[in-house]
Amino acid sequence: MAAAPTKETTYRFIGSWAVQSRMFEYAVELYRRGRQRCGDAMLFTNDIAYLYGIMLNYPEATKEYISLLAGNPAQLPYVQNRIAQYTGKPEGLQAATTVVEQAAARTASDQSLQRLLAWLYMEAKDFGKAYEVYTAIDARANAGGKELFAFAERALRERAYSAASKAYATIMSTHPQFEAIAQTKFGYARTLEELDVERDSTAPFVPSEARPETERMSLYAPAVAAYDKVLAGYPTLEVAARARFRVATIQYERYGDLDAARSTLETLLKEGTQFPQVMTDAHLLLSEVLLVQGDLDRAATHDAAVAGKPPYIGEQRERAAFRLAEIDYFAGRFKESLEKLADLTRNPTADATNDALGLKIFIEENRKNSEEGLREYAKADLLLRQRKLSEAAGRFTSILTTYAGSDLVDETLLSVASAYARMGRFQDAAAAYERLAADYPESIALDRALLQLGRVYALGLHDTPKAIAAYDKLLEKFPNSIYVSEARRRARELRGDTP
Repeated sequence: MAAAPTKETTYRFIGSWAVQSRMFEYAVELYRRGRQRCGDAMLFTNDIAYLYGIMLNYPEATKEYISLLAGNPAQLPYVQNRIAQYTGKPEGLQAATTVVEQAAARTASDQSLQRLLAWLYMEAKDFGKAYEVYTAIDARANAGGKELFAFAERALRERAYSAASKAYATIMSTHPQFEAIAQTKFGYARTLEELDVERDSTAPFVPSEARPETERMSLYAPAVAAYDKVLAGYPTLEVAARARFRVATIQYERYGDLDAARSTLETLLKEGTQFPQVMTDAHLLLSEVLLVQGDLDRAATHDAAVAGKPPYIGEQRERAAFRLAEIDYFAGRFKESLEKLADLTRNPTADATNDALGLKIFIEENRKNSEEGLREYAKADLLLRQRKLSEAAGRFTSILTTYAGSDLVDETLLSVASAYARMGRFQDAAAAYERLAADYPESIALDRALLQLGRVYALGLHDTPKAIAAYDKLLEKFPNSIYVSEARRRARELRGDTP
């Protein structure tokens, strides 16, 4: 004879029927009644929370998940996963945060609840509040900086540089013997660098190479000093090699000091051979420096050391292989360049495929029409890459006259406009972009031109109406362009209606 069903089994059976019948409110009431009748305050908690979520009653759903967490703190990952089902909606995230804030204020010693609150803050990208919570968690748990370090690393990955910097700085000042203090100091230096980049990007629309050297160097001086401390304090660790690489990156990208960057990278390649990942990065950056300096053969040597032989698998090998194809293109070796590009375009999922395909099509189409014109364009393109802006602009202007009837003209206008903008000749840049838009309305480069035209008007010439008009034209004419999101965002910012 079968055993009689228990109260819990009965309520679960009827509740399941109610859910299948989409009688959600009735199912919630039934589960609550069953909880009381069975004398178990935690019974059906997960079921009730799930139903409240379906019913869009996010505060009550969150309260149930808090109860689940209170009964078993190890359930935190599960609770986060369940709450994440509705925190993608602004109202869901706000409701969950408010409820957890209130609960956390009542039980400040509940570590799992504090972690849940910090997680919600990070979901909302409010890393400043998350930092405050993790500071308290670290102190209460006597973690010695471990909790703050984990937070800082996530904040750095998610580009919350200010909060990450504060967390690293707190560890350095309060836990100087922290087991990962070297990584902490490196992370702190990285945040200083990225914060400097953010400040740099909000400066007037003047490229870094056009600014006074003292201005450029003073902006990044704190970051370089922090990297130097890592180098001096931990010379045998990988973070020292990574710090040296970051210094070289600043010297190249921010200072425009090619000789200093080259010297730093050559030192790194001699002294950091036990760190292969850093060595690969150093080869790639040194190749770029050498390319800009005009030493194409040596640049190719460093790229070849990374690329190896086809098939090229992995983002860094692909980058190196693409650079080798570019070097052949710059040198006018179009046949060799196309062979290398063919290897790269065989893998449609590779990161370098789009760039390789674009260059391949450009060479093939223009080689047919005028190989000599393409050769001249490649020389001008190399000058632009080498930051020889005045020379590049002159060569591009000459191409516009000599090869006026060729398919090179629209790309040449785009390139000469880029050179003018980087030189601070914004009226000339705008005129080149406008000419492209007027004379070549079917150009595949027109959406790029309109995006850059909007940027020149907004940041270079401070002509907001014309900038908005350029972005609107891009949105109207190219609704499927990869630049649509950026153009829409910039237009909204200029109108002052950014959400």
